[in-house]
Amino acid sequence: MSPIETATWVGAVSTLFAVIVALMKDDIIALWRRPNLDVTLKPNPPDCHKIPIAYINNRTGQISESKDSYHLRLWAENKGRARATDVQVFAAALHRKHADGNFKP
Repeated sequence: MSPIETATWVGAVSTLFAVIVALMKDDIIALWRRPNLDVTLKPNPPDCHKIPIAYINNRTGQISESKDSYHLRLWAENKGRARATDVQVFAAALHRKHADGNFKP
């Protein structure tokens, strides 16, 4: 193969590689640079409060039922290499530590 043919092939392969990188740049960067969230909960004030809620009967004005509500503050820290956007958190399950030391729903 002559040097001119080799240069033509190298130029074509280089151009093809450059086009692929240009089209896939964001996906390639996302593989390396992505957010990594570390979420913690401290089970004491000011991050965790148990507050009673009273349900009042509108006719009589007396408390018909009282329940406990829990107000929690989660701390989310980004330890990744990119900014985290559009982050949502929800509690999929809540467990309580019982007398036997095990956590149960």
